[in-house]
Parts: sequence; C-alpha cells; structure tokens
Amino acid sequence: MKKRFLMPEAYWDAALLERWLEEKAVQGWRPVSFSRYGSGKFASAEPRKLRYRLEPLRTETYDAQCEREETYREMGWEPAGVLGDYRVYACADPQAPELFTDPSALRLTWEDQLRRFRRHRLISILVIVVWTVWQFRSLWESGRPVEVFLRGMWAVWLLAVVCALEWLHGNLRALRGVRQLRRQLEAGMAPDTENLDASLQRRRRQNIVSWGICGLVAVLVVSVIGSQREMPLSDAPEPLPYVAMEVLAPEAAALSMDSSIYQERRSLLADHREVSQFRWNFEASLWAGFDRVRLSFLAEALYRERLANFLDAWPNAAAREVTDSRFDQAVVIDAGENQCFIGRMGRAVLMERVRTDRDLMDHLDDFAAVLAELQ
Repeated sequence: MKKRFLMPEAYWDAALLERWLEEKAVQGWRPVSFSRYGSGKFASAEPRKLRYRLEPLRTETYDAQCEREETYREMGWEPAGVLGDYRVYACADPQAPELFTDPSALRLTWEDQLRRFRRHRLISILVIVVWTVWQFRSLWESGRPVEVFLRGMWAVWLLAVVCALEWLHGNLRALRGVRQLRRQLEAGMAPDTENLDASLQRRRRQNIVSWGICGLVAVLVVSVIGSQREMPLSDAPEPLPYVAMEVLAPEAAALSMDSSIYQERRSLLADHREVSQFRWNFEASLWAGFDRVRLSFLAEALYRERLANFLDAWPNAAAREVTDSRFDQAVVIDAGENQCFIGRMGRAVLMERVRTDRDLMDHLDDFAAVLAELQ
C-alpha cells in the first residue's frame, strides 16, 4: 500500500525533514518519491527505527557520486531517494558514524546550497512585489477602475493580496531560517530545528489557503459567466433600466433601429443592466447603463468616475448640476449632438446618453422614476 503525506513547511530545515522521515519509519512508512516543496509518497513497511540524513545535491560526475555513495554504504548509509535539492540517506544501525563529523566539511557542503536557496528566495520576493504592483497598476490604468472593480476585479485584487502576503511571509521565514542555519554551521554547532507538528500545521494551513484561492477563482468564473445575458431589447425583462428613446427623442425613435440590445451582468458587489440602440448612419443612438451597487460609497465612486470619463471624452461639453432633492447626485451634460444624464439615488446609479437636441433637464421626473423603481 502506498500513501502520500504532507511535507513539513520548513523545507530549508534539513534536520526537521530528517526527523519527519524518521517518525514515518517508526510508523511503518518508507519514502518512495517526493514532490518538490509539497508532499512525499510512502510505501507501507515493517515499523522500525531508522536514521535519515539529507545532503545537498552536488555538482559532480556520475563516477564521483557512485564512489561517494559506496563510501557511505561502507559506513552503513543507503541512498533513499531525492527530496527536492537534497539526497536522502537511511541507516538502520544506531552505532554507524555520521556522514559528516567535521563541522568545517559540513559547512562547506551546505554553503553552495544555502547561497542558492537565499538567491532564489530573494528573486521570489522581487517577483511577488513586481507582480502585485503590476496587478494594481493595470487596473488603475484601465481608466475605469471602479467599474472594473465592481465587475469582479475585486476578487483579483483579493487574490493578489492574499497570495502576495502568503508568499512573502513564507519567503521571509525561509530567509530567516537559512540565516540561522548558516550561523550555526559557521559556529561549528549541529543544526537546530523547529517543532515538527507546528511545521506540518503550517503546511496544512498553506494548502487550505491555496485550495481556497482556487475555489474562489472557480466560483468567480462560474458566477461571472453564468450571470451574463444578452438579448433583443424587445425581450428584456421589466422594468427596463432606462428612459426610452420615445420619451427623450421622439423624432429619433420614429426611425428604424439597426440594433436594439439589452444586456445584464451580476456580481457580488453590483448588478449591471445596459441598453444600447443605434442606426449605423448615427441619425439616432441611445446608450444607458444602470448599476445597483451593494455599498453606497462604491455607488458614489462609480458616479464620479462616469462623470469624469464622459467629460474627458468630451472636454468641451457643458455640465449642469441638478439641484433636485430626489437625487443624491445628478448632472445633465450638453455635448453638442449628444445629451447625457448621470444620476445617483442611494446605491443606484444611472447614466443615459442620447443623440438629440432636446434638453434632458425636462425629463428629470422620468430619470427619478427609473432610479426609484430599481432601487
């Protein structure tokens, strides 16, 4: 029978890994293979007390390795596999000499491994920092950070922060452990080790966090894909999240539209509904986006973002603030042939742009009715 066991989290702590292997031997398990930094596959065997020693992999010829291992066999130590950056040796004789009795030789053997391990961890920290900064910068440079955040990017942010903190904490612990091991070797001391149960508990916690992150990603992808719908405007569910073109621009509504589409998308933080109508020759067009946001401060941020983006797109537009008490925030913008209304009532935000020369100030009752009905 074979079984897989979690490896201690402190991968740099060779003495801890040796003790873990020795406990498995007493429990009746012999190592078969190891996955890098994760777990080990063991085969059931007769419970017995064994000694295990780990030695960093060396850059050497095959003949030199065979000669060295033959010397180890004469001392009572048999090769027991490769665990990541280490060769594993096992011994059943409690009186057999140690592989290294000279502290200086032991330190020289470990020096390259510790230097390489430290370099890899520092590179990992740099990659984590750059990756995290890039995640946040790419979102901010989208020009619509609030809208993108509400659509589901909040989960990416959460994943970025959790992963960065988890990886950063692990790398810092590893660097501290490597520094402590190097000091012990330089002082001629036998490497000390930490608590095995605590290290295994940390490994289990890391696995739970990793699987939790994978589960969150899966739920997010399924929810985003499953919540998106697109259909002809004539099939859209009532109540519709906009003021119809027939009300705002009757002369344009009388024309035949080339496209009349309704879309909706739901996420944990906001429900978005969208309507677009247009003719290819641009004689008539309407776009409306309605969002019901879970948190008021995010609704306010979305309102400000949409207003700023519209004014950036039409820098010569004239914006008139609405002082109607029914709206928490509202503005009517005259951009020549395009008229735009942006308003917020509580956690509901409506933006509607229509191609007309009529004044949208005359339709505040209609906009207020839509926001109130869809709260």
